[in-house]
Amino acid sequence: MLAAVFLCAGLVLGIGGSLAGQPRPPVATVTAPAASRTLVGPAGVAGHDAGRLAIERGSELAARPERLRRRSLTVAVTGDLLPHSPVVAQARANAQGTRAEYDFRPMLAPVRPLLRSADLALCHLEVPLASDNSDLSSYPVFNAPRELGAALADAGYDGCSTASNHSYDQGSEGVRNTLAVLDEAGVGHTGTARSREEARRQRLYEVNGVTIAHLSYATWLNGFTLPADRPWLVAQAEVARIRADARRARHAGAEFVIVSLHWGAEYVAEPTAEQRQLAERLAASQLIDLLVGHHAHVVQAVERVRGKLVIFGLGNFLSNQSAACCPVATQDGVIVQLTIKEQPRRGAFRVTRVRSVPTFVDRPGYRILAVHRALRDGGTDPALLPLLQASLQRTTDAVGTVSEVAR
Repeated sequence: MLAAVFLCAGLVLGIGGSLAGQPRPPVATVTAPAASRTLVGPAGVAGHDAGRLAIERGSELAARPERLRRRSLTVAVTGDLLPHSPVVAQARANAQGTRAEYDFRPMLAPVRPLLRSADLALCHLEVPLASDNSDLSSYPVFNAPRELGAALADAGYDGCSTASNHSYDQGSEGVRNTLAVLDEAGVGHTGTARSREEARRQRLYEVNGVTIAHLSYATWLNGFTLPADRPWLVAQAEVARIRADARRARHAGAEFVIVSLHWGAEYVAEPTAEQRQLAERLAASQLIDLLVGHHAHVVQAVERVRGKLVIFGLGNFLSNQSAACCPVATQDGVIVQLTIKEQPRRGAFRVTRVRSVPTFVDRPGYRILAVHRALRDGGTDPALLPLLQASLQRTTDAVGTVSEVAR
């Protein structure tokens, strides 16, 4: 059952505590207005403290035993969703005999229990979604079937970052259509906006009594230029902008701030100098707790920078890329599972456990396999085993020692 509390004019919905394989409540998206930097709380209390107290009191968390209990949650983040034409064709084949035109659910089914077991699951939707599937397209200018939105909800995602180099592939109409489809599916979104007001709001999730903010930014748009009067359509990765948004999120009540970044160089496993420089500058801010990277299409390192966790690149979660067109590592991805716990100083949170679950896109059915489970499964095609073993080794080498790798 969703627990709701009001923060000024914004609404925060509780979504934590789901169990793998069990139905989740209609997910969770909330926008609390960022324009209001001060929240009215008890006399003399303002800003982040007021937001925290408002949540505690509104949720009946003010009882002393509850206040002494350290809160915690689990978060799962995944890589690029990039439905190329062959992926879309397979989704169409999957839908035969159903009322839908396309069905992406069988592709996500193998990892569905992992996503649904997290208190908060966040994806990276790299492409626009069509309003009615009448104008679908793929690389280099994407417009994916609207059914992908419902499939993400079914898989267990609570929200997605949507700022990427493909966000503006279908112009402002594509941005509107994508967010409308996600809204209909009950999947939260951040990084693109339909209005200046929406762009100034922060995406907040209340999970196990903890308020999480999710921000998302892109570093370029594949040659497209945003209209001069609508620069807010896609959030751009500028340090000052990101810090300002994180500050507004804190003032709206956020206790932990996640920043998703579409950055780096395609097919390069080593983070670029630009990635490292941006990570250093953002990690130095006390407003930001976690950086999550996308775009390289191969798995990159998981490191701590200035004490903050930085996931430089999660690889491809769903795509048609493979050794047939690209580096073999483009079939690799990773689900990073994070445990976030409150520290002795109440209101301070830290990532205390990092677990990486390597994934592999099994073509031609495009099923996303959890590699360690597939290697142990007696029903896995023997011809696939050496590919999975090689993928596991690549991902283990890439993520480094900060993360425990599932084997």
